[in-house]
Amino acid sequence: RDLLQQRSTLSNGDTVWSFSPLVTAALEGKLAVLDGVHRIHRGTLAVLHRLVHDRELQLYDGTRLISEERYEKIRQEKGITEEEMAKDSQILKIKDGFRMVALAEPPSVSNTSASSGQWLTPEILSMFMFHAMRPLNQSEEFAVLSQLSGGSVSRKDANISRTMTDVLHMTHILRSSSDSSLSSIANSLSTRQLIRICKRLQTSN
Repeated sequence: RDLLQQRSTLSNGDTVWSFSPLVTAALEGKLAVLDGVHRIHRGTLAVLHRLVHDRELQLYDGTRLISEERYEKIRQEKGITEEEMAKDSQILKIKDGFRMVALAEPPSVSNTSASSGQWLTPEILSMFMFHAMRPLNQSEEFAVLSQLSGGSVSRKDANISRTMTDVLHMTHILRSSSDSSLSSIANSLSTRQLIRICKRLQTSN
């Protein structure tokens, strides 16, 4: 439910519906990034089916979002302003510039049974165009860390460079390990976490 709206409390104690970042992006014509969709229940993304295919969305407070083209057609037929559309009809416009990107880990090929919790269902396959990205090798990930840290990893400070090289080397050993306990440790050393470690080294140096 929080993909669309959340309940929030006003200063006087009243509870109201507030738009989620996804709905705000649709109304403002921006890019919405759904990160880690493989972690949520496979039926949750079905909420977005109409938004993807029909460019329409029904919210829990009764507000209705429709495409910009259909919105303008209805508004002109009724001869009313956008303020009247929002207040009287509870209809809002999804701007043409709105785009949605979903990021996820690929499903496991070794276990494809229905009970295994595979998130990539036929319904979700019809919602997105998919691009598979291979994992970064050690030199590529080092280049990413160097670029996002302003180059300090590779040239500004030898101590930071040496420390991050050791951490990155250990991370790739853990990622390639067949031991489940070591692999679970590697999950906490994602590229995002390595970037944070690098920035922490910069501030503490």
